[in-house]
Amino acid sequence: MHFAFFSYHSFARGSQETIRVAIYKGAAVRVGGDGVAIKGVIGSDKVSTLSNANIEAKAGRDGIVVNGTLYSSLKIESKESGIKVNGKRYRGKIEIVMDKSSLLLTNELNLEDYLVGLINQEISSKWPMEAVKAQAVVARTYALYQKKNRKYPTYDLESTVTSQVYGGMDSEDELARQAVKETEGEAAYYNGEMIQALYHSSCGGKTEDALEVWGKEIPYLKSIKDPHCTEAPNYFWQYKIDLNGLRDRLRRFNSGIGNIESVSILKRSGSGRVTRISIRHSKGSFVLDGKDFREALGYENIRSTDFTLKVKEDSVYLAGSGGGHGVGMCQWGAKGMAEEGKSYKDILKWYYPGITIRRD
Repeated sequence: MHFAFFSYHSFARGSQETIRVAIYKGAAVRVGGDGVAIKGVIGSDKVSTLSNANIEAKAGRDGIVVNGTLYSSLKIESKESGIKVNGKRYRGKIEIVMDKSSLLLTNELNLEDYLVGLINQEISSKWPMEAVKAQAVVARTYALYQKKNRKYPTYDLESTVTSQVYGGMDSEDELARQAVKETEGEAAYYNGEMIQALYHSSCGGKTEDALEVWGKEIPYLKSIKDPHCTEAPNYFWQYKIDLNGLRDRLRRFNSGIGNIESVSILKRSGSGRVTRISIRHSKGSFVLDGKDFREALGYENIRSTDFTLKVKEDSVYLAGSGGGHGVGMCQWGAKGMAEEGKSYKDILKWYYPGITIRRD
């Protein structure tokens, strides 16, 4: 994460698109800041202004509890230095509601400001500017697509790797704002329709076909050879886990698993990524999808499904390449292309063949 103090430059008057981002889920949260106005909704229509600009809200049995008072929701705004949520600053508005037994905080803000707070969470704004601009366009397209095809009733995106990683005001800097400003409003389209702008850290030499990951044919998300990401820190990786540890990790997919006797790769995709794995154990055997195997062992340990494995004595040794699902734009590949002098539009059209980039 990069922290910087900088002057704030607003976006064009016509840039009024907003986005709603789920930034926190939990039992309690501290919210406040200078110039913050907090309004609590009691029941369905009664609104109360809280006199204290710094509060702690807790999830109660029947709603949100602040200083002993029960609210159905809290609405927070700031016209000054942003709203602090557990010490992190956010632009725009914050709403707190109950989500089952937890608090759910949603940040509603201008889409372009959201992108500035995202850049340094997904890549580094210090990368070549054309790569940063490519990231801005991809992230904008992804956000707009998710907003249009909303999965969640009260927000458009999450602020984690589930959607796109977003860090609020403390992740902003001038370089990120420049990249967003220079591509303001631009998104990627295929045959007139906004694309699913999927992306990942490093492809390890070849991107993946969407068909192999999600079982759906998408013409602009095809597997392509990519020589541009060889400098990625996760281009090669290794991981070791003992058989008992592997058994424990796999119990979420097979609660009756016994002592593991063998692990073998059954099938790979066209790009070489593992799609099926066989697990033999003392009580039987079962087959697991490659993506489920990766999830079970942890995304930080198994960086991608492009790996080999061998069982030696009481451990499994894995060696792989790349990071992420491999579909769409390779972030480290975009950096490599920018270093070769390619423009952000060249980069996007390389990773998403057949697209057009336009500003609506």
